[in-house]
Parts: sequence; C-alpha cells; structure tokens
Amino acid sequence: MNRRIYKRLSYEDVIYLHSIVEKYGAAKGCNVGLLKACLDYPFIDAYGYKPYRGIFAKAAALLYAIISFHPFADGN
Repeated sequence: MNRRIYKRLSYEDVIYLHSIVEKYGAAKGCNVGLLKACLDYPFIDAYGYKPYRGIFAKAAALLYAIISFHPFADGN
C-alpha cells in the first residue's frame, strides 16, 4: 500500500506567516483555540473515514476552515 505522509502546518508556522502579513496592515491577534481547530480540520477522522484525501482536498479544507471560523482578529 502506497501511503503518503503530508506535513501539517504547525501553529507556529501560521503565526509566523501572519506576522509577515501584519507588517502590511493586518490587525494583530488571533483566537488560539480556533486557529488550532482550523489546522486540525483537514485531518479529521470519523470512525476510520477520512473525508479529505489527498493534498488538494486537505488544502481546500484548511482554507475553508480559516474562512469559516475566522480565527484572526482582522477577519482574515
């Protein structure tokens, strides 16, 4: 069986990226709990069923979670 392992973005990675965006006018701050939930969203597993298979589905799920849950102070 050929299984791929995808690198997950860490909380620190996203905070670093947001600090770069803050330099160009984004509001500072985020909801830590919501951000961590967004980062976990593409990797959910419900009774062995993984709804997001493949890197593109996981990327889409991550962006969907960030847009829907609004973890950043500036409303994304």
